[in-house]
Amino acid sequence: MTAAPAAPAPGGAAARRPCGVAPRVLRLEELLADPRDASNRYGFHALAGAGEQGIRERAGELLGAVGAEFVPAEQGGHFVAADLLVRALRPLLGRDAALGHACTATALLAAAGGGAPGPVPAFELAPLLVPASLTAAAGTALRAAVHAVAEREAHEPALGRWRPPLAAAFADLLACESLTTVALRSLRLPPDSGRALRAAAGHAVPAVIGDVLDEARLALAECGYGAGDTEVRLCAKVQDDVPYVLGRTDAAAVCQAGLIRELPFLADGFGPGTEAAARALFRLEDPPDADGPGDAGDPGRFGPAGCEAALRGVLAATAARAGEHAGAGSAGGLARTARRLLTEQRLLSTPSRAAAFAEDPAAARALADRHALLLLACAVLGIRDGAAGGGGRFLARPSWALLALSRITQRLGVVPAVAVHDPHADVAAEMDARRRQGIAYDLHSTRTPW
Repeated sequence: MTAAPAAPAPGGAAARRPCGVAPRVLRLEELLADPRDASNRYGFHALAGAGEQGIRERAGELLGAVGAEFVPAEQGGHFVAADLLVRALRPLLGRDAALGHACTATALLAAAGGGAPGPVPAFELAPLLVPASLTAAAGTALRAAVHAVAEREAHEPALGRWRPPLAAAFADLLACESLTTVALRSLRLPPDSGRALRAAAGHAVPAVIGDVLDEARLALAECGYGAGDTEVRLCAKVQDDVPYVLGRTDAAAVCQAGLIRELPFLADGFGPGTEAAARALFRLEDPPDADGPGDAGDPGRFGPAGCEAALRGVLAATAARAGEHAGAGSAGGLARTARRLLTEQRLLSTPSRAAAFAEDPAAARALADRHALLLLACAVLGIRDGAAGGGGRFLARPSWALLALSRITQRLGVVPAVAVHDPHADVAAEMDARRRQGIAYDLHSTRTPW
């Protein structure tokens, strides 16, 4: 049985520089050990039956191993930025959503006891640990479903029909991580910017993750997996963790209320220059200090909802390319879909401005739901644009973004744009390639040993 990890020595040497994220990810993965090992205390089998008390015990055991992630680098820890923190903790978050959230929330509170980690207030970071945990864990569940279909398809070719819906779930997952990551990166901007964006992540992501998990469980059932199989128990555990994590933090209601408060700001169009000022939010490979407010231009350009205005600027810019890409495969479909979503955003402007004075709370909640999905679409376009200079990188391709936006239009009930190219095959090919190569279903193409 895997023993509980020993706590590292206190980081008393202030001069110690944090090592890169990738080595820390690998060390944490090795510490948690093989998730498929039934005797592993941090494996899927043990965690599925651990119960709330068992999860709390394991979270306490792991605090020493992850605590340095919440300590600022200048104090000998690893904390530089919120998005890098979540990336470093991905093995833990992906192993079990309830365990990952319990551990990181406790570590965050411990770090905040002596002052917030770096420049990020704990009350701003804590809500984003919910979508981060759920997205990482859902990625693990989706990988299990893709593996199952691939193994059984060799003997039952008809199971290949699950490749398109699983590819769509993969696109959903990337959309959720896009919004969560941009929200985390927005914490480096002035404090009055990005509030609606962060609320949208906490509100929209859990609902979309529920769809991802539904597809994974249906695929497993179609492959003949039963309730006692590890893969099914894994998916069921993540599904159970969604309401558990949300209930512990009351995140859904808090985030929806936050979006409602921001509706008057979300009604405005994008301001001149804001899309350029926030562009570095989307360049995931930039060093942390490259996309701070000073590098993005004049921080004064970010007023209330300035970050959200910049995101809508990406939507408008993509929609404007519809004429350039007429009939041009996924790129053309992406531009036309963006144009449909931009029309939806404009239609919401008038009722959103009046929402602060409306007497019908149901109408305000419905507006908040739609704005959350529009911000999800904007984050997808931003991440895709930010990767566009990356040559052959998958994120630079329009196919995954087109599939993700097509799913968002379905959730909004918007009439889809006519696409001349079906993006499912390209996304499914990437999904299969990652399965064969041991690469996670995340934005960073993280290699996993299991």
